[in-house]
Amino acid sequence: MAVAAPMSTCLAPCGELLVNGGLDDAFVVGLGGRKGLSVGPHAATVSVLAEVPWADLDLADHRLTGDLILPLVEGERWMLAGRTAVLWRRLDTHMNTMGNVGLAGGVLGGWTAQRGWLAGELGLDHAAATRIVHKAAYRELVYADAVDGWYRNTGTTLDLGLRAGLRVRRAELGLRVGQTRSLQLQTQTLTQTQTVPFYASLGVAWQPRRFGASAANSDDDTHRL
Repeated sequence: MAVAAPMSTCLAPCGELLVNGGLDDAFVVGLGGRKGLSVGPHAATVSVLAEVPWADLDLADHRLTGDLILPLVEGERWMLAGRTAVLWRRLDTHMNTMGNVGLAGGVLGGWTAQRGWLAGELGLDHAAATRIVHKAAYRELVYADAVDGWYRNTGTTLDLGLRAGLRVRRAELGLRVGQTRSLQLQTQTLTQTQTVPFYASLGVAWQPRRFGASAANSDDDTHRL
């Protein structure tokens, strides 16, 4: 049985509620859930997170992320894991409304244990397709014959940073910081036009008792700190 979850202290059958906030394209706050899974002898982590900007709270502007993290290679105190994610992002402005479908992937590697972990991350975030609906202001001020519809390949960014987590009783405190860089010339869309070249967020994963035990509360002491 796996004794360390990939970049998490949530070991199957653990289930947790997620709350986070920070700077990632904008100042955002998020709410979601995370589940620890068993994949053969290995552990996996799946999560869903919904985020909205907190400076000007508007549910019309949001980002939805579904994440899966699986171990690729692991040792007694270290792990290299792969991450894949599907994203939906929407932004409503006085000029247009944009909805984007994106794909993300990458690798995370570092020290891992039942009560905490620290890892570097390298990932790509690709805006596969964006639906743009132009408003009257755009047609009047920019281009009268603008065509509404889906536009492909509207941006790709590279993320390089650090992630960390620490289990305190039934909660895990999480930190994510790093730099992001555009890999191509991009249009002014919701997805990849970066206002700042870095990201930083803090989060809490809280485990209600009925959702199962975390890795830190399991009976296997192999990775206990």
